[in-house]
Amino acid sequence: MHFLLALKGKLVGEEAFVRIAPAISGVADHSTAHNLFRALAGDEQGISLGLWLTYIDEILKVHEGRKSYQIRECPKLSEERILCIGSSRKRPVLKWENNMAWPGKAVGLAGQKDPIRFDLTRKGIQVEKTKVGPLGYVLFDSAVSISSGPNSETWVLEFVDLGGDSRRDVWHAFMNEVISLHKFICEFGPEDSDQSIFQVYGAQKGKERAITSAINSIARLQALQFMRKLLDDPIKLVQFSFLQKAPYGDIVYQTLAVNYWGGPLVKKATMAEYQAAQGAKPSDELLEISNHVFDIDGSVYLQKWMREGSNNMQRKMQVVEKTQATIDAAMLQGIPSNIDLFKELILPLTMAANNFGKLRRWEEPHLTISFLAFAYSVIFRNLLPYVFPMMLMVLAAGMLTLKGLKEQGRLGRSFGKVTIRDQPPSNTIQKIIAVKDAM
Repeated sequence: MHFLLALKGKLVGEEAFVRIAPAISGVADHSTAHNLFRALAGDEQGISLGLWLTYIDEILKVHEGRKSYQIRECPKLSEERILCIGSSRKRPVLKWENNMAWPGKAVGLAGQKDPIRFDLTRKGIQVEKTKVGPLGYVLFDSAVSISSGPNSETWVLEFVDLGGDSRRDVWHAFMNEVISLHKFICEFGPEDSDQSIFQVYGAQKGKERAITSAINSIARLQALQFMRKLLDDPIKLVQFSFLQKAPYGDIVYQTLAVNYWGGPLVKKATMAEYQAAQGAKPSDELLEISNHVFDIDGSVYLQKWMREGSNNMQRKMQVVEKTQATIDAAMLQGIPSNIDLFKELILPLTMAANNFGKLRRWEEPHLTISFLAFAYSVIFRNLLPYVFPMMLMVLAAGMLTLKGLKEQGRLGRSFGKVTIRDQPPSNTIQKIIAVKDAM
């Protein structure tokens, strides 16, 4: 009892957390441990015992809820594992078709006996954040689009959240994690018909290990969602999606593949061949054996199982180098970078001035004529005293509308934030000219 009371006043730092937490199965993984710590700690210096127990309790609730989903919600899908139900009365899912929204669930729509399914394991599948709205106007930034190619059917699902604006981002991370998982299996794992998996002890369960890892990542993200302890980008909290875009992510992918499918060789003769391959016997067969990945404990990961990892790693390295070169070239020497912020802040005034200039130059005659007719009507009908009050009423109505949409999470998490766009590299003289033009 005294020991627990002593622990309640202590905080676990990031360095200790990233060493200890991944050792507990299902609670954290090495790839996203730092991001998980930042999400849990928030503005605090560390994680308390109470916060940690709450996190564990939420994870257990997620796993218990999945069992009830399997039995109560979809008894017909007994061969599949349901990770989450994406609809309720307070948190609907809207499927948009032809600028019309239809309420339903992530596994089926209202009024249909059988669920509609979209296979996320196909090659070329893409899930992206998108905006939706009636009559073709993109007003609500709270949807995701799912497609498997330019000529395939595209699903547009809107996740309305009456309590915040993170639900769409969380579901985007869910779907992206499933897609990234199967992409990882296709690139680094053996095919189901490959008989060589029986030559490596435990390789038959490698695919199941990878799937379990993704399921646990999604469970952790659900727990953090219930605790309202999310990062700006939830993808940083799910392993396979995060590594897909992280620098040197393919190297970590290769390490995960060795952990999932690697193991001791079943046949001792194969190990003897491996030892012979280390000698001066340049036969093709022995050379192929020597190219396999052997761990210090004697476990092996067959090279032929890795089909596309090396090429992807080279492409990722080129992207990282190009990005770093762009960052280095964009650094200013002697001229403050606040000029970019100044340009962004005056962007609304600049757009208004440009639109007025288009009206003055008659670039779009119908708009210019409409503007002149409105202005003459206001002036000659003596409506000028009513212009300012009407502007205030329209502004108030617009603010109330935006507030309501923001509470529903339909404007996106980036709404209202200032965006600083990347500027092309330039020297000091060009920066001085840019300052002059902005002023």
